[in-house]
Amino acid sequence: MANLLITAEELASLSGVDVNYFTDELIAYGQAHTKALLGYLDEETKSYSILILANAPRKIIPLTEKNCTVTKLEYRTSSSSEWGEITTYRVIEGIILLDSFPGESDYEYKITCKVGWLALPTLVKYLLVLVILQLLDTVQPNTVDFNVVYKKLGDFTVRYQDKFGQSIQSVINFLVELIKHGGLASGVSI
Repeated sequence: MANLLITAEELASLSGVDVNYFTDELIAYGQAHTKALLGYLDEETKSYSILILANAPRKIIPLTEKNCTVTKLEYRTSSSSEWGEITTYRVIEGIILLDSFPGESDYEYKITCKVGWLALPTLVKYLLVLVILQLLDTVQPNTVDFNVVYKKLGDFTVRYQDKFGQSIQSVINFLVELIKHGGLASGVSI
């Protein structure tokens, strides 16, 4: 069985639904569905290369991964097979800004980074709770009372349905976008 990020007891406490409804299989399926919504859950190390041509801006390297931490930055020219490491750079708003660059030719940069949504554990757990409750309601209709307005989860309050009758799916969609934007509501466009 996969490493479960939430227990049946936690789900029962947050939802008011009997603990026996939350099987390990349902929780694992909820995690898989949450992972599909976000792209990944667990922290992973990824590497990718990008070619920057001599006539491109020299000090800017775009990041292709969101919510990542750059752990290593390497470079080489098209005429070299050896990688050199760059240690003087900053990561700002989805780009790597080099403090200096090696020279004026075409360069291939290899970026190694850690990615994963577990950097926002409370928001991810909140999303996971809602996804599992939605799945439970699909297989056991009327088991979950989605009219419950508030439940406390760490620093956050779980809100299943707002006073305007917003569906749990729209709350899930909003939360996915919120997590993808690093937990900053100002970056969410829905």
